[in-house]
Amino acid sequence: MGNVNAFASGINKKSYTVTLTTGIINYLNDQELEGVIAHELTHIWQYTHWDNNATLRKCPDNKRLLIYEGMAKWAEIQYLIHLNEISYAKRQEIITRLRDDEYGKGFRKYAAKYSLAYNQAKNSSKEPEKFGTGCAEV
Repeated sequence: MGNVNAFASGINKKSYTVTLTTGIINYLNDQELEGVIAHELTHIWQYTHWDNNATLRKCPDNKRLLIYEGMAKWAEIQYLIHLNEISYAKRQEIITRLRDDEYGKGFRKYAAKYSLAYNQAKNSSKEPEKFGTGCAEV
């Protein structure tokens, strides 16, 4: 199978990339790869839009991954919904909600504050919310 991995990296705020290993490309189907790429692109968005120094000052070490990974899992599932991959998105949501790590805990906090698209009908009169970057949100 080889190394199954994906990651976002960058030299500075003008130069960044998402890397997928051959192992992950060969192991996952297109639907799963879409989610992985959306997750990693979210990390690039966080890097380019958030003040990392402020996040480091505000958040203890044990909450930092909750913020970054929780939002990235939320965005991954949101993107799958946007692509009309509803069944797969719902499976990923359930699996993520059951996780007891930074991904699951962070996702549950983001999902409690920011509805996923298939929940928007209930909240259609609400204005879209802005994403926060502080620990208070998660």
